[in-house]
Amino acid sequence: MIIFEHPVFDGTNGKIDVRSLFPDSRRPLKVEIGFGNGTFIYDKARAEPDTDFIGIELYHKGIRSLANRIKISHIKNIIIIYANVKKVLADSIRDNELLEVFINFPDPWPKKRHKKRRLINVDFTQLIYSKLINKGKVYLATDSKDYLMEMLVSFEGNPGFKNLVGRLKYSEKTPYPSTTKYEEKSLANGEKNYYLQYEIQK
Repeated sequence: MIIFEHPVFDGTNGKIDVRSLFPDSRRPLKVEIGFGNGTFIYDKARAEPDTDFIGIELYHKGIRSLANRIKISHIKNIIIIYANVKKVLADSIRDNELLEVFINFPDPWPKKRHKKRRLINVDFTQLIYSKLINKGKVYLATDSKDYLMEMLVSFEGNPGFKNLVGRLKYSEKTPYPSTTKYEEKSLANGEKNYYLQYEIQK
């Protein structure tokens, strides 16, 4: 069960005025899509107190875990929205509003019959593009080489995304100072992780 009170908001029923949920609407805004247990976005919010963060997630246990950490620490620059990410981006985030977007280890849906459920595709990258400011950035991480290639094709099919590593290239070294729980598990199992970084050009 999820209790919808600050810092958790229900985005399943319509538009949320996200800027009104923060003390200062002029501050930079960053989003993590599918934050898992919340370690990554929590650490980012603590490290960047002058930036506001939105975590979008449907995983109940992860939402409760992050919400409890936010309440205990009393930090004010992070909120959680429970909803499908496409709905939040379309309904509640203005165009040209986001400074950065993080998508860490989205579900790869490895079975062939399930691949159509993958989040990253050409339509989704266009949605992300519309929400980021000029020179804004999107960071992605996956441990699925197959999904990685789909990500590359989807993002680089849009001329507005500049691959900061090089066209159709990726890195096996994390750009982040901290790791996610899933990332740590993957590395402990001896698996490779792949990272993409794009900058918006408008």
